[in-house]
Amino acid sequence: MTLVNRALRIKQGCRLSLVLILVSGLIGTVPVLAADAGTAAVLYPRIKEPYNQIFVNITEGIEENFKGEIKTFKFENDTNIAEIRFWIAENNISSLITLGSNGLKFARQLKDELPLVVGAVNIATEPKEFSGISMTPAPMLLLSQMARIAPDVSKVHVIYQKKKQAWLVGAALDAARQTGLTLIPHPVDDLIESAHNYRKLLTELNSDSEALWLMSDNSIMDQAVMRDILEVAWQRKLYIFSNRLPDVKRGALFSMYPDNRALGSSLARMLMAKLQHPEHEEKIVLLADLLTAINLRTAKHLGLYFNKSEQQDFELIYPMQ
Repeated sequence: MTLVNRALRIKQGCRLSLVLILVSGLIGTVPVLAADAGTAAVLYPRIKEPYNQIFVNITEGIEENFKGEIKTFKFENDTNIAEIRFWIAENNISSLITLGSNGLKFARQLKDELPLVVGAVNIATEPKEFSGISMTPAPMLLLSQMARIAPDVSKVHVIYQKKKQAWLVGAALDAARQTGLTLIPHPVDDLIESAHNYRKLLTELNSDSEALWLMSDNSIMDQAVMRDILEVAWQRKLYIFSNRLPDVKRGALFSMYPDNRALGSSLARMLMAKLQHPEHEEKIVLLADLLTAINLRTAKHLGLYFNKSEQQDFELIYPMQ
């Protein structure tokens, strides 16, 4: 494939993805508030580096975009809801953003007391308990990136846990139709069934036109299964992409991972929209603030080449230069 054709496909794909994202509502606009939005709190766990930096970067994005004052509360493992309620009252907090899985637990106890949104947690789009942004990457962006990086691919296979991930596959099927790809889902119950399906699928995939999407979940994926997938994929020159960043370092072609500062900006916009329109329905949206990591060694093995200019489209490159 020539660089001219690739550049044309990238340009067209970027334009298509932007339109689709805007239509889907994955990227919000900053609401115009008539007055100061008051004081909002950001709640997140006190943890060690480097993981603490994730929450710091998200909070910085919130502070840059929220039209009011931001105060932070770092809770400990033994912090209880009474302590948080007391701190909220003492600091005149009028709205709230909770981060992380433990933050989600507090959100469930506070959702009827003040406006709030949740973030930095893997959460399904249903049921609609409250508003927030899931850490699950939006299928639209993953599939659009697959189409841009490897335009010869027309079919994408995905093995998924049918009870836990059916909602995500539903969103992925919609996204595939809009990107011009055919998504072929393979539901499984457990790790044993998953390993069997992967072995079978890896022998059947057409290496020229089909790809495998690793929609990883601990109940259907472990290190042994992952190792086998990547070994066979290398031998057969198969296109493999993943929801998880570490898989790219191990040999998957690419993945998309959170842009934490941009996520903070989106959470701030979502909270301001909620303050302006409290009557609107609660909704969880999938993560659209994403960066791309690519494994150039794998790409070269698959016959995909990117010049220095094209490599600027990727925020993280393996092997590390």
